[in-house]
Amino acid sequence: MPTTGLAKRITRLNRTWTNDPRIALTIPLFLVLVALSLALPYALVELPGISSLPEKEGAAVGILASEITCALGGWGLLHLLGYRFSEASPLRSTRFWLVAALGCLAVPLSDEIVGRIGDLVEGAGYAAGSQEEHADSILSSPLWHTFFSINVLGPIFEEITFRGLLLKYVFTRHAVIGVVASTLLFAFIHSPATAVDWLNYVIPGAIFAVAYYATRRLEASILIHALTNLYVYAGVLVAG
Repeated sequence: MPTTGLAKRITRLNRTWTNDPRIALTIPLFLVLVALSLALPYALVELPGISSLPEKEGAAVGILASEITCALGGWGLLHLLGYRFSEASPLRSTRFWLVAALGCLAVPLSDEIVGRIGDLVEGAGYAAGSQEEHADSILSSPLWHTFFSINVLGPIFEEITFRGLLLKYVFTRHAVIGVVASTLLFAFIHSPATAVDWLNYVIPGAIFAVAYYATRRLEASILIHALTNLYVYAGVLVAG
């Protein structure tokens, strides 16, 4: 029986992972980073200085400290693997800023389209309910926390993890598999409840991945991610 195209891709991918020591290091460290991002908030809120705070403030400090730790850990891992955020020349290119601008337009547009699909599939009011969910997640914690978490630390950590480690190092020569895997994992950690919820994260995740591949710079996907989150955040504050 002839080997299928998918089987060939998997065979080449396995060979790449086996022969490249950087990837052998990256995969377990990627899993450690994701595990830390999920577990650290629960551990940090038990520390004496944090546990004495009111519940909301304590949880906010714990989550923020966790996000700072994970963002720094991801940056350090990328630095160890050879990626340099200090290389400024790509950021001066017209291509970089064109991709960033298109991405910043594409993500809100996809949100609007998914909202319309949700109203059709899940019933009228899906889009409004989704907006209320965003508002609850932003307004239920201190604004200093949600601002840095949603608009700064979250985009940095998620792009380092899902576009940096996965696309640049784990799936170096396998762009299609990398985009699919990183996008699905990115959606999964946001705990989507329905198929339409999955679309809410899969489409932006794919846009971030394409932005990285179009520029070969994580700064592009981080910028798009941060600015589109800020757009939603500002909309909630204005409406609230």
